[in-house]
Amino acid sequence: MKPMNARARSTVLDTSSANELELLSNGQIQAAALATNALLNDKIDRVVYNVHAYIDEDSNIQHDSFFGMFPARGHQSAILTFVWTKSSSNATSIDWKMRIVSMDDTIAERIQKQVNSVSSLIEDPVVSQTKIDEEKDERDLEHRLHGREIFRGGKPDRTPSELLEQDKKK
Repeated sequence: MKPMNARARSTVLDTSSANELELLSNGQIQAAALATNALLNDKIDRVVYNVHAYIDEDSNIQHDSFFGMFPARGHQSAILTFVWTKSSSNATSIDWKMRIVSMDDTIAERIQKQVNSVSSLIEDPVVSQTKIDEEKDERDLEHRLHGREIFRGGKPDRTPSELLEQDKKK
């Protein structure tokens, strides 16, 4: 194996992420894409991907709004850095590791809080088969309520009460 010694370094300014969790996620995806391509090169053994963002006076991530017509404002700050290091490679495989460095405690705490709040949204300890069936029935009713008027415009072919009457007769 040839000696490796080159490094690729990139610094980006994220103006689309609305919070720290989005910034981490978007940065990770972009860093992985760059690192995968760069580390395929035999001469590159490390990729450093710095993510910066605009921060307001309360240390909140700022982002562009209204389709980019109103750019993010605040002071530019380094938020986190992804470091990808290749340990070995051959014709059939590449071994590497990724570390996130230079993330301060405040950012780490906010990411953890945002991860926990997202997790709490998907955990429902009272999900039952009855609740699942009721939601399915509601979706089916909504689909049946969409008659030909969706495709032609105009007045509905039937009313909700007529449809419910048909269901009772079944």
